[in-house]
Amino acid sequence: APPAPPWGADQAAAPPPIQVSGIDHVAFRVGDVQRSAQFYKDLFGATVRSESASSVFLDVGNDWIALFGRGVASTSFGVTEPGVDHVSFHSVNARSAEGRMRVLREPGLEPQSPPGSGRVYFKNPDGVVLQLS
Repeated sequence: APPAPPWGADQAAAPPPIQVSGIDHVAFRVGDVQRSAQFYKDLFGATVRSESASSVFLDVGNDWIALFGRGVASTSFGVTEPGVDHVSFHSVNARSAEGRMRVLREPGLEPQSPPGSGRVYFKNPDGVVLQLS
């Protein structure tokens, strides 16, 4: 088993915090992608940023959300049930995928990146999938 991360441990030995400017996006796992997209369009005036047969990315105000259908792997951790799929934090300094992987490994996390995607995912202590963008 990998060593336990230092959450709550001796903070003097912990690496410095990763600087983020805020949440980049929230991804939802939904039962019906088109129905959910229409909900956000009607309720908030969301506009389609991009879409495929199994996902829709929507601009909502100054932010954006991702909707992923059932049975589609959107992260390297596999398919999730309906609910929040992952939350992405926007990195200030670690801009490359390699840089994001490095800063996440420093505190003992085990980040994953789907091959060729440039995306970097990791889990919080409760197992919720997070992304560093």
